This record gives sequence, structure tokens and C-alpha cells, in this order.
Amino acid sequence: MAWISLAFACVGAFGFAYFAAGFFSGLPHLFTISYNDDHLEHHRHRAMWGAMLMLYAFIAWEIVRAVAGAW
Repeated sequence: MAWISLAFACVGAFGFAYFAAGFFSGLPHLFTISYNDDHLEHHRHRAMWGAMLMLYAFIAWEIVRAVAGAW
């Protein structure tokens, strides 16, 4: 069970790093006046997929934990 939790922790850490790369690099553009939002698409993409990766890793971990706890 320790190896499985380590794998999920690594996936969650990668998801947070991917989220942070998109969110914090795009954050200064929110406070400046910009009429073209198309240049922020890759920042939004990274932030969304990083958050989804963390969420899916958490849900999968809870399923594994519940199944292992039932045995």
C-alpha cells in the first residue's frame, strides 16, 4: 500500500507543479489591461489540467483506500 500511495503522491505533486506553472505565470496578466485574452490560453490550459490531475489522483486514492479498507 505504501508504493501505491507514493505513486499517487507523485502524480499529485506533478499536478500541483503543472497547475502552479499555469496559474502563477498567468497571474500578472490578470492585473494589466489586455484586450486580447488569446495569449493566456496556454496558462489557462496548464492551470485547468493541473487542477484536474490533482483531483483525479485524489479521487483514485480515495477509491483505492476504500477498497483496501473493506478487506
